Amino acid sequence: MRNSYNAVLMLMLFLVVAGTAFAQNMPEQANAKPAEPVLPSPENDNGARILMQYAANNDAFDRLVTETAKTLYRRQVNECPTIEQAVRQLPTPYGALTFPATTYIVKFPPPLHGLWVEHVKIRGCGKLYQINILGIGRQSGQDPVVLGLLPGETMSDPGQQGNVVRMASQTIRKANASCSDDPQPYYTRLIGYKQADGTIAKTESRLGWFEEWTFRFCQKTVPVQIAFLPDGRGGYDIKTRIPDAAPPSPEKPNPEMQQLLNP
Repeated sequence: MRNSYNAVLMLMLFLVVAGTAFAQNMPEQANAKPAEPVLPSPENDNGARILMQYAANNDAFDRLVTETAKTLYRRQVNECPTIEQAVRQLPTPYGALTFPATTYIVKFPPPLHGLWVEHVKIRGCGKLYQINILGIGRQSGQDPVVLGLLPGETMSDPGQQGNVVRMASQTIRKANASCSDDPQPYYTRLIGYKQADGTIAKTESRLGWFEEWTFRFCQKTVPVQIAFLPDGRGGYDIKTRIPDAAPPSPEKPNPEMQQLLNP
């Protein structure tokens, strides 16, 4: 049976979102005293600050994230069997993170609700890779659930990643019609952000951004360039293409990107 990363990712995200929504709407236990949650705000960076306090003061969760990252590295990247270093980075919150009442914050409890992405930098054989892990808060007060996401530098959120895998897979198959394998995403790299003058830079301009995802397909690797462009409705239009050459360098005019913007 062929593995479909797209189907697995979409099923996982459906279960995560559905489960989180269900937990948020569950009534409090009859004898439990409702706690006033700590809601995201500028003061707590959408919950990221308190999330980091929890992670920094919970050795078990820190080990869980680190060991999960090492396992994912061996499964997803697998270029170097020797892991020289694994260092956690700042997490990226998604949705609304909520925590127990303020009076309990000194105990650094786990979040009650919310989704976020943990990032772990792993060095192996002199190269540096980034592993990404989805964290899911649980109303029960237990430690969060962690699930593997695509590795690398992608700025896309977990919900967008399934669409990108599906679209990129279609692009790869059209260019390689003789092979029936399922393309498997291997690594993601941020090319840069689109600027008003048509260049690509490292500064967010709210005009969208470009990435390159590498797929394993029919015993070879296939790069796919991806554009994330604002659609005017608060979301993004996604376009994909297989490049004829290496990705452009940031902060230089990139006329070849017009092929991606206007195929």
